[in-house]
Amino acid sequence: MKVAVAVVLGVLVVLGVSQLVIPGVVESRIEDQLEEGVAEGQGEASVEVSAFPAVRLAWGSGDKLQVRGRGLRVDLAERADDPLGRINGFDEVDIDLEDMVAGPVRVQAFSLVRTERDTSYYLRMEAETTPLALAESVGGSLGGDIGSQIAQAGAALLGGGEIDVPIDVEAQVSRGDGGAVDVDAAEANVAGVPAGPFAETMVQAVLNRL
Repeated sequence: MKVAVAVVLGVLVVLGVSQLVIPGVVESRIEDQLEEGVAEGQGEASVEVSAFPAVRLAWGSGDKLQVRGRGLRVDLAERADDPLGRINGFDEVDIDLEDMVAGPVRVQAFSLVRTERDTSYYLRMEAETTPLALAESVGGSLGGDIGSQIAQAGAALLGGGEIDVPIDVEAQVSRGDGGAVDVDAAEANVAGVPAGPFAETMVQAVLNRL
């Protein structure tokens, strides 16, 4: 009887300690990854995760993931398999980033949210760039056709595509076949070109840091 009680108490202690320690470790790791490449004092990230039991976090699942950031940098050319798989294990996801730099794109606001009741994510993004800079930077990663369309549209604009244009996107984001990022942004465009492929690239660039 005493042995059984001791075992139970030991398990409870281990669970209690892990509940306190594991979330902090995961939060620090994600914050460090988000702040990679940012000079000290020029950008910061804050991450909160919750899960019960906390050991679920080791497998990329939990109750909630909340990310806040300002002045961060991401690489639009980075590609990874199944980027949404990094956050799909959480019941709720709330990512809100401000004043972010993504190659030639200056992002004033980026948010990706999914509540416990949702099956897809809601993306809201406000940014600006020149069409030519965007085409030169990410045309290849967007695919030959779409990159070429952006470059051609940019060249036709006043200033030869070197004048900043706004990028405002509101879209539903879901996990497609093979882990691809699917963006339904039918009404959004960059210099007259559908913004879906660009939004997919931006979502992937952010999630690659998590």
